[in-house]
Amino acid sequence: MVNLNISPNKSIEKVISENQIKYINCDQLTESEEIAKGAFGYIRKAVWKGHKITVALKFLKADVNTIEDFVKEFAMNTEFSRN
Repeated sequence: MVNLNISPNKSIEKVISENQIKYINCDQLTESEEIAKGAFGYIRKAVWKGHKITVALKFLKADVNTIEDFVKEFAMNTEFSRN
């Protein structure tokens, strides 16, 4: 579970280290196309080279409040999906 009392970047790093979000280097992806925009940023889809899997790429707006809100929403959704 995400600790909401630590910095936003540390929260995201923790989620990645716990394998709740998969980090993929950009050079492992095909060209992407935008599929949605929202309050936190935008989403693009791409294909993960070598795996031939379509993935969603979430691009967050670069401000602390947006990142904190995203981490909180992610934590709530993760807990909801486990129940």
